[in-house]
Amino acid sequence: MSIPESMIDRTIEHLFSQSDPGDEIHYLHVISAPKGAIGPLGVPDENKLEVTIAAIVPDTPTPQEVPAWIRKACAGVYAKHVNEGKLIMFAAVSQEVWVAPVGDELGARLQREGRLHEHPDAAELTIVYGAARDGRRWRGSRYLTGPEAGKGESDMLVGRVTPDEISGICAAPVLLKMVGLA
Repeated sequence: MSIPESMIDRTIEHLFSQSDPGDEIHYLHVISAPKGAIGPLGVPDENKLEVTIAAIVPDTPTPQEVPAWIRKACAGVYAKHVNEGKLIMFAAVSQEVWVAPVGDELGARLQREGRLHEHPDAAELTIVYGAARDGRRWRGSRYLTGPEAGKGESDMLVGRVTPDEISGICAAPVLLKMVGLA
């Protein structure tokens, strides 16, 4: 069962376009098939697919708690879809994060303290991870600030899920479960 790649590409681009510097808002997009949307050959009727968009704004005071908040929000949306008998065909999450140069001791210390945004060379970026029920996955990033602002990349992945693929994406295990890949 799959959904058109053009629909997924539009969803991923939409996730990137929702990020603005300093917002610290994360988004979850889910494309699901309600009962009766899957045809006799196992292909969903594109006109019957439903899209759910959730803005995830942690109300927590510490950045260290944000990953758990994002996972909890994704799990809640998943449970709602399961309770409604909907089959999740695709799920993707965007996270706004701060990065500093690799190996930078000040960056490592500020990261541990939840103050990486105070680093003089830190940049904010949006990272996106998505997974489809048929096994395709997407990951990408786009810089919001710094000398690379506006630049980004995304890849489609196939084959076995690797630990490297999901590193840095706190909601990846939940997304993989949502679409039946974990």
